[in-house]
Amino acid sequence: MSDERTRGARRAQRALRDIRLESDRTWRTWPRRFGAAVLRHLAVAGMAVLAIPRAIVRFIAELLAEAIPTVIALGLFAIVSFAAAWGWGKSPPATVVFVAGFAAFVAFGAHELWFRRQGRRRRRIAALAAGTCVFVVVWVAYLVPYIPA
Repeated sequence: MSDERTRGARRAQRALRDIRLESDRTWRTWPRRFGAAVLRHLAVAGMAVLAIPRAIVRFIAELLAEAIPTVIALGLFAIVSFAAAWGWGKSPPATVVFVAGFAAFVAFGAHELWFRRQGRRRRRIAALAAGTCVFVVVWVAYLVPYIPA
């Protein structure tokens, strides 16, 4: 057992001596270290160059993900606005009721957005959306007889 200890101690002393000698002889290892540092920096720069197209593709995907629902929402708003303008010419009282209901819907949506409540929020919004759809369908059904043939 003492032989193993002495062998281990000798190995540790040799390793320590080699480390000290290498630290004194930096002239031998600097080309290796310099080359490794240059290669490391080139690899980082290469990865940065490769990350640019990925970032551009991600930006375009996010732009489309935001733009498509926005265009759809604005298109639906334009259709409803034109229908309200047309309905005003055919039946002003029905259009006033529609605009009042639409304003109430927008006000409730703003209230839900600014004053978030926990709990049954999804069911309330789903019920409100269904009620709004029914409201618009009833309003359009009321104006259909006024469409010229």
